[in-house]
Amino acid sequence: MKKKIVVFAAVCALGISALNGCSSTDKEQGETATVSTASQVAALDDPNALKADPNLEKPTFTADLSGSVSFHLNEEASTLTAEATVNNGGTVSYQWYVNTVNSNGGGTPIEGATESTCIPQITEEGIFYYYVVATNTLDTSVSKTTSSTIEVQVLAAGEWLQDETGWWYRYADGSYPTSCWKKINGEWYSFNEHGYMRSNGWYQEGENWYYLNEDGSMAHDTVIEGYTIDSNGHWIQ
Repeated sequence: MKKKIVVFAAVCALGISALNGCSSTDKEQGETATVSTASQVAALDDPNALKADPNLEKPTFTADLSGSVSFHLNEEASTLTAEATVNNGGTVSYQWYVNTVNSNGGGTPIEGATESTCIPQITEEGIFYYYVVATNTLDTSVSKTTSSTIEVQVLAAGEWLQDETGWWYRYADGSYPTSCWKKINGEWYSFNEHGYMRSNGWYQEGENWYYLNEDGSMAHDTVIEGYTIDSNGHWIQ
């Protein structure tokens, strides 16, 4: 009876090892056999599971990443673009990554960044590197190509200053925006050719009319003085 119990315990131990995906060694043959996890076995048995195919055409980047761009904290970054194509009828999909070193490998995937474009995350100062992996999917086969990197510099935020003329927005290097719109802390502001913020009333630029609040922020999605203003700040005529 004792011998049977010992044998049964040994079988149980081996069963637990297999379920945990551990490796067991056959001492007599000197060979190591790796036991796959349940999920790996299921993937191998699933005829619809996607599998890497070295013979499948790899995506070719027609618009790749390169160079360097810079943005300031609390402002809006411009869009990064990288596009890839295939000629075998497959479907190209994307996944963007961000890295702290200049490498197109080992980065952190950006949640939701699965198109050919990506808006950099500028929530902290520093230098970051962005790249994208393009995947060609045809039936259940996939092949991948990784883009080059682009350096994204996130600079310190500017500060609002006021003098006898008005308000302006100065950066750490002494520069300031002129003749442009800037989105700062989620609101749009218009600056004249001298760098002063426009405010208090209607402002026309090209064919569009805007209403600038007392604090200089652009009005949007509202009705002012009986005029409807859309999400872009335009008076709907």
